[in-house]
Amino acid sequence: MKAFTAVCFVALVLGQEAAATPIVSTQLGQVQGTTGESRNGRMFYSFKGIPYGKSERFQAPVVADKWADVKDATAPATPCIQYSPFSREIFGEEEGKLHPVIVYLHGGLNNDGDSESFEPKYFMDEDVILVVPNFRLGVFGFLSTQDNVVQGNMGLRDQVLALKFVKENIEKFGGDSNRVTILGSGAGGEDAFLHTLSPPSKGLVDNVINMGGTTLSRIAFILDPVTEAKKFGTQVGCPVDSSDALVACLKGKPAKELLEKMTKLNPAALNIAEFAWFGPVVEKLMPGQTEEDLIVSDNPIKLMKDGKIVNKVPMIMGGNEHEGLNIVTATLYKEKALMEKLDKQWMDIAPELFVYKDTAKDKDVVSAKIREFYFKDKPINDETFAKLYEIFNDRFMGFGLVISSQLYSKSAPVYLYYFAHVPETSGIKFFGVDKSFGMAHLDDLQFLFKLNLPGFKFPEITKESKEYELSQNLVKILSSFAENGKPTKVWGEGKEWKRMDAGDPSKWYKIGTETHFHTTAPEQFTPRIGFWIDIFNKELSKEKETPDFPKL
Repeated sequence: MKAFTAVCFVALVLGQEAAATPIVSTQLGQVQGTTGESRNGRMFYSFKGIPYGKSERFQAPVVADKWADVKDATAPATPCIQYSPFSREIFGEEEGKLHPVIVYLHGGLNNDGDSESFEPKYFMDEDVILVVPNFRLGVFGFLSTQDNVVQGNMGLRDQVLALKFVKENIEKFGGDSNRVTILGSGAGGEDAFLHTLSPPSKGLVDNVINMGGTTLSRIAFILDPVTEAKKFGTQVGCPVDSSDALVACLKGKPAKELLEKMTKLNPAALNIAEFAWFGPVVEKLMPGQTEEDLIVSDNPIKLMKDGKIVNKVPMIMGGNEHEGLNIVTATLYKEKALMEKLDKQWMDIAPELFVYKDTAKDKDVVSAKIREFYFKDKPINDETFAKLYEIFNDRFMGFGLVISSQLYSKSAPVYLYYFAHVPETSGIKFFGVDKSFGMAHLDDLQFLFKLNLPGFKFPEITKESKEYELSQNLVKILSSFAENGKPTKVWGEGKEWKRMDAGDPSKWYKIGTETHFHTTAPEQFTPRIGFWIDIFNKELSKEKETPDFPKL
């Protein structure tokens, strides 16, 4: 078995002189870290690349072996192997007080990302401990044959193992094992949400911050993993007539070869349907298992409807105002011929682009309804581009966010937000779009971390930056939630961030340079989400496998 996963711990140095080479004893062995300095000059200890698990390919992880000597934890571990669609590369207070812990799960559609892309120095100005685990991604972390060959959700099981490691060892790093908050962005937000429904995660999480993640996204939660597995197998030259043959072939090929041969996501080709999507799935019971052994035992919406929430913990949920501004929509904006093609061939392209070709009762009816609702009789071009990214936002994030918050709030506190700000640097710039439309997908992360994302060169937000105060305020409010289970360190006009009432989606906290608390749902969201509720109930019922969604 091979050790493959690692955690990165960042601990504060309070009330004592910083040791040049700090050493901490964990249950697996001693680790030696290094020191760093926060944005405001605060010293902290950093421990990188601590192994917490090991596994065979496509199998559930087990605890890493203990070590006898002091392990060097000053350098990052090799990231879990992945293909980055952005770089187009394959790469793997008083002394003694325990502080709240934030475990950050990165985004990247559970296909790419690693702990070293997110430097901790902004959070280190607050009294929190930051943990950033690596976990298996893509086919290696989320392949599922829906049988006893590969059950699936290995990446989520890696996360559970990391959370157990935190629970058992975090006090050695100054962290409070009873105040562990999972902060997830994008797919990491979806994963964080799933840990509230996962029996193996019981007692390992005390709060959740879900930034832009939803289990209702057609490309984030995989409804038909067997089809995706066969699609991938065909692309890399493996037999797909049986699970045993497919997995034996996949195990026999070098990992890099699998990633080189697979069909890459290419926005310019609008090939979303050709890409083999891997992510969380509903697991099938294996011999000797009970539902308590499953990470995801049923459709998450059904689990919430049935009251099967394992960790009923406070949750912040929300996203950027324009989450639909992403690599695909940016490419459409930049490539005018591509946008014109979408306009002229809407009925053919839309079912593939918005991933309902195989789930709609009548894909032409869905396409026509979407076109009429968002564009009326106008063409798809620069003037109506906002409507295009609204579709992406609503289809893949906004709708699921509202429905999930409605259901979850019946069992635990939910604090809804949306981030409305025109950033100095937007991620769509790195896709060749110079114009800024507002908060795009990924843009919020630059305010929380000094980013080292492949293909993205966000500038560091220093004390001299125009956006320093916004960044500082955002870090403070999330840290206060990790400490108290409530977002208390508010700023601006919004003097209080109130929890939503059970089932009532009308209370939203608007975050930006200024803040505002909405006692009614933001005007621009209500009709759009209502439209998608109607579409799901009438046309896309295959995707939800539950009774009708509630009306707004």
